[in-house]
Amino acid sequence: GIFAIKLGAPDSLIAALSSWPALVSLLTMIPGARYVDRYPRQKRLVAALMFFNRIFFFLLALLPFLVTDPNRRPIVFVAMIALMNVPGSLAVIAWQSFMGKVIPATERGRAFAKRNQLMSLCGIVASLLAGRIMDKLVFPTGFQIMFFTGFILAMLEIAAFTQVIEPKGTHATAAPTEASKSVFNWASMQAGFHRHRNYWLFAGASLLFHLGWQMGWPLYTKYQVQILGATTTWVSVFGVCQSLSAVAAYPIWAKLADRYSNQRMLAVATLGMALTPLLYVFCTELWMLAMLSLLIGVSVAGTVLLLFNTLLELSPEASRTQYIAYHNTATNATAVVAPYAGILLSSLTGIRWALVCTAIARTIGAAALALVYRLGQKHVAKTSDACNF
Repeated sequence: GIFAIKLGAPDSLIAALSSWPALVSLLTMIPGARYVDRYPRQKRLVAALMFFNRIFFFLLALLPFLVTDPNRRPIVFVAMIALMNVPGSLAVIAWQSFMGKVIPATERGRAFAKRNQLMSLCGIVASLLAGRIMDKLVFPTGFQIMFFTGFILAMLEIAAFTQVIEPKGTHATAAPTEASKSVFNWASMQAGFHRHRNYWLFAGASLLFHLGWQMGWPLYTKYQVQILGATTTWVSVFGVCQSLSAVAAYPIWAKLADRYSNQRMLAVATLGMALTPLLYVFCTELWMLAMLSLLIGVSVAGTVLLLFNTLLELSPEASRTQYIAYHNTATNATAVVAPYAGILLSSLTGIRWALVCTAIARTIGAAALALVYRLGQKHVAKTSDACNF
């Protein structure tokens, strides 16, 4: 977002930076899920998709040389971010499905909490270095260095991923299974609504929450840079504060989820996410946003970890890739619309009222997730009572 603003992108392109990649994901995820399930070596497929996604970092570093007209750079930049989501969105569902097979359900909470914790620590170092470098160097040299460095690190990431041992029995057959055939026709999907009721209720509630979550994306950047005048260094400070609290929060959320369940704690985490846009309104100084970022880090850590774990938990194992694709496609559909809705509200009512509306939308989504958890508990209780008879 900062790079787009410095390139001179208008509000419409700032919103497009969130919505265009989501639109690309919307068009590729479900068809791509069928291909992922048919591919015989999923680890190789994930690595290849990651490579084609990360190569765009190298192209972004060359953007000032590839596009000599400064007026065209903002839209080309946003278009490149969108296009990198073609392999990127497929890599996400393939990776999620693959890791669902690699890591047993009993270990997922701790494993993904540790992974996210390490990612946050790396993010702290990257934010501190990147902010200082980009503020010290003439624009866009600092950003070019960071994009190129990101490409090099991404190649190391792929090399590390290829060391993961692929369990026996995870290789898909060349011909699609009955589950992968049926899950893509409407009649089977209707039957799936009844067989996997908890999944579909969760997906609907998650859709509501994501709508409010994504409304705030362009508003945060706009408020930080255009209202409070944050520099790249200050934006890095916000990222560091958020990452520090996330590092501390991930193992706590994992332990709470093991004790009280993923869905129950997800309702708590998303309620914290609902409060943050409202608190943004009262931040009139940059240091206040830095303090608020600590709270944001805690709630984001819980939301990201528990959403993912709940998705894996409720997706039917035989058709996990497709059901992950359904959920991710739905949330990408809201990501096409929600950022524009946030920007539109900002232009009509002012950014502070737009943030209040975002908080209300997130609260509705958090309440829906809590309701789904309660309905699931009642369904389990009824099933248990029926079995006792």
